[in-house]
Amino acid sequence: MTATLLLLAGFAAQASLEQLRSELGAGDYHSAWQELASEPDDLMRTRMRAEILYRAGDPVGALDAARAGLEIDPEQLDLLYYAAGSSVWMEDESDAVEYSSRLLRAAEALKAEPSEEQRAWKEAARGLAARSGALIERRNDLSRSLARLRFVGLGGVAAWLVAFWLVLRGQGRSRRPVS
Repeated sequence: MTATLLLLAGFAAQASLEQLRSELGAGDYHSAWQELASEPDDLMRTRMRAEILYRAGDPVGALDAARAGLEIDPEQLDLLYYAAGSSVWMEDESDAVEYSSRLLRAAEALKAEPSEEQRAWKEAARGLAARSGALIERRNDLSRSLARLRFVGLGGVAAWLVAFWLVLRGQGRSRRPVS
């Protein structure tokens, strides 16, 4: 009996997500938000909120919603995806790496046998991990460029000071006495 109820709840959740995704696909964010308000399950509501905000172009809101949902279920694939994607979008290297790694681990633990769903989640996680790695590489390149720029700037200031000192030294005391 309990298994049947869980199965029915799972089907209802899928139907609710499918309805939400069709509304979002049509660009009807108002109806999607109303659908969100009528959802009784906290985890499902946070999943829906994260998806709406992510698709609407609000990575900060999507990340906040995903984090709230991950407190309920730390291995929820959709929420890990929105958290990783939002972190990449905001160019937060550390969060992007963390969430994409967690997404990959959760995708690998999805089923013992490889399935199409598992392959799709792994591919998404690897894509986000690659983008996270690119963010880290970019940050490292910027750090190296900044260090070179400081070195060149300090060298220029030092050269200017030496030239100024030489000019002042050349205009120093005269060897002829003043009479």
